[in-house]
Amino acid sequence: MRPGLVAVGIAFLALGAVTVGASLGEPAASSRTESSTVQWSWSLPPQGQYDSPFLWGLNGSFSISWSSSTVVSATLYAPCVACKSPWTKIDSWANVSRGSWSTQGVPSYPYTVDFTSAVSSATSIAASTQSSTIVPLPPPNALAMIAGTLAGITLVGLGGIAVFLGLFLRRNVFGRPPPLVSQRAEDARAIAEQYPPQPPES
Repeated sequence: MRPGLVAVGIAFLALGAVTVGASLGEPAASSRTESSTVQWSWSLPPQGQYDSPFLWGLNGSFSISWSSSTVVSATLYAPCVACKSPWTKIDSWANVSRGSWSTQGVPSYPYTVDFTSAVSSATSIAASTQSSTIVPLPPPNALAMIAGTLAGITLVGLGGIAVFLGLFLRRNVFGRPPPLVSQRAEDARAIAEQYPPQPPES
């Protein structure tokens, strides 16, 4: 048995296993969610009307919430290609001081809100929108995964060979034999072990 060779083989086996595990354990293609929040505020004149700026929804989720200092009426619109008018009503609120609306999986297009005040004083309006979209991430490098796996398998194979040789290879099997003519008892024993007497041929 050769303990040093066994230790080297075990080290190669461990390194190869770690390499294979790291290569095969890379995460598959996934996605991340990007979110954005936008806030607005404006003043509505007495008995006035106001159309909000475009509120962009993304391919994910979209929500809007608003509040006003007095009661107002509001209508939420989205673009419509197949309609007679370019905008179609999505939701509406009548004589209230706050409102909200949300949806999931919307396509990317703008919304707008029409506010109307019936009171004789100015109205302050504050609104915020939150939108999110799912962005796919690029897939992992397949070539790097294959190369890492092959390198790990190679290390495992070398480690297995080293452990086998370390367990079953005798010491000094490749050493130089002692001289045939020697005065030392150790050399005589070594010669007797390597060259055992053969029975005479009959």
